[in-house]
Amino acid sequence: MTKTRFFALAIAIMLSSHGCGANSTPREIFQNVTATYKSMQTYKAEGTIISDTERPRIKFSSSDTDWPGRKFSSETSFGILLKKPNLYLISWTQRNTRGGTWSGAVWNDGTQAYVYVGVAKAYYKVSTDERAFGDARTIPLFMGDVMSSDRDTIALLFLPGLKEPRDPFSRMDAPKIIKTEKVEEDDCYVISGASTAYGCCKETWWISKLNHLIRKNSCEPPSREQREEYSKRLSARMGGNWIFSEAEWKGSITELHMRISSPELSKKDFQFALPEGAVLRSEMSLNDFQLLRPELWRPEPLRPKGEGAIFGPETK
Repeated sequence: MTKTRFFALAIAIMLSSHGCGANSTPREIFQNVTATYKSMQTYKAEGTIISDTERPRIKFSSSDTDWPGRKFSSETSFGILLKKPNLYLISWTQRNTRGGTWSGAVWNDGTQAYVYVGVAKAYYKVSTDERAFGDARTIPLFMGDVMSSDRDTIALLFLPGLKEPRDPFSRMDAPKIIKTEKVEEDDCYVISGASTAYGCCKETWWISKLNHLIRKNSCEPPSREQREEYSKRLSARMGGNWIFSEAEWKGSITELHMRISSPELSKKDFQFALPEGAVLRSEMSLNDFQLLRPELWRPEPLRPKGEGAIFGPETK
């Protein structure tokens, strides 16, 4: 599908959808977003993720274990290629204040799903696409990121073959259109509300008025009341009694999608170009990160009473 045909189709969807005028509700706009990605056959975009966050100390009373608070700032550039029903290539490079620069990728060219971890100079076969996307969310946490972005949001809306597709909008409570604003030259609805993303936060979406594509997403830390509710949910899910310190979460994480198109793509386009020296390993291990990047870790991965928790250095 050419770019011209793609935008023509998007406009047709917008005009034929119920409630597309000035009085559209957030839920109607989100429904149109879902319909737009469902109608597309390919998707290509570039983007950035800006993260500047600080997490308070967490105490886990049942085992007398602390996770120390930590600060993290990073800028991630990424590229996305998608084609129905199950082809994808998402690659990224992150520059952060704690560990320099590292890269990663997840891809499936129709034969096998893979994950590449630049810091380990290795790539791994994974059994399912869901596992590949799960690893893509987990890797930044291994690298010290406080609030890892869901850089697979578009893929989860786009790919019909995923066994457990997620609706990112269902996690929002009473979203409201707060204003309209341009992203590049694109007029966008700005929709905001409480969300369970990253446990709990204030989440905001910038949705194109022209074609109902997601242009931008951001999350800000939760209020004290939201943090207490998250503690209850985490305790119920994990067992024990998780208690956040009195210090508030600080910072934000913002994801921006640019240069969006719907080009013709073949399977060859989804073959990730492995860097020289990358080796195939049987599975991803925490040791890949501890041994190769010891400056990001304390000597012991986890121990009681707060002086050896996974990520350091801690904040008071």
